[in-house]
Amino acid sequence: MKIFKFVIFASLLTTGNFALSQNPTYLLDATDPEMVAPNIFEFDIDLTWTNPGIAPNFEYSGGQYSLTSIQLSRIVEC
Repeated sequence: MKIFKFVIFASLLTTGNFALSQNPTYLLDATDPEMVAPNIFEFDIDLTWTNPGIAPNFEYSGGQYSLTSIQLSRIVEC
């Protein structure tokens, strides 16, 4: 039983060096600002995958965005 536990422990230690991963990175831009009505401001959100050769997949499931007045002024200036 001790040998079995040692073999399991040793295999976990050695496989840990091969189990490397990296999260995909992306660049998020807010573009095409437009004031549709006095109380409606529309813009597009563009996501650009920045490390396609390193991370195998880029999966995006959704997001919730909030803007401060400083960020909003930067978008409007574009």
